[in-house]
Amino acid sequence: MSFCCDCLLRSDLCICQRAPRLQSSLQLLLLTHPAELDKVSNTGKLLLRAVPGSRRVLWQRRQSGEELQALMKNTGQQACLLYPEAAEAAVAGDKPACTPADNYCFLLLDGTWQQSAKMLRQCDWLQQLPRLALTVPPSQFNLRRNQQPGSVSTVEAAIHLLRLRGESADAGLLHNYFGDFQRACEAHRSGHNKW
Repeated sequence: MSFCCDCLLRSDLCICQRAPRLQSSLQLLLLTHPAELDKVSNTGKLLLRAVPGSRRVLWQRRQSGEELQALMKNTGQQACLLYPEAAEAAVAGDKPACTPADNYCFLLLDGTWQQSAKMLRQCDWLQQLPRLALTVPPSQFNLRRNQQPGSVSTVEAAIHLLRLRGESADAGLLHNYFGDFQRACEAHRSGHNKW
């Protein structure tokens, strides 16, 4: 049995050719936890294939802050962390907010909620970034257990960001691709040939 080296699904279930090529000018930077690279269920890889302005940096505890700062400086863009703000921090107003229409490079922490919380705690630079906290409907992501209430997958966060920016057509294309991905992953897990 062969597997796709990009989406990690069985070759007969590969979704790589189904990826839409969005027209959005949205700039995304995925800070990906190393444990996510080999997970079939990782949704960040969908963004890398579909969103032209997306890039990935692999999380490294001791180097990620400096690497991200240098990357932002080289591109001339300001970073905005797409991450829920703790209620007490939002009330204190100690971090500036950004809006979806601003010309930011949006950083997404690509990992489980436990991994992303740890990444945030361990990087002072990330903690100081302006944030955009999305108000989102319940997640449709069903490939992982123990999901936190109110949490969404990496690709769902990007879909909601596109909608907030008024890019409904691209959001719809990405949402459909996400649905194809989930069905293919379920077929992959169950051993079925079709999804």
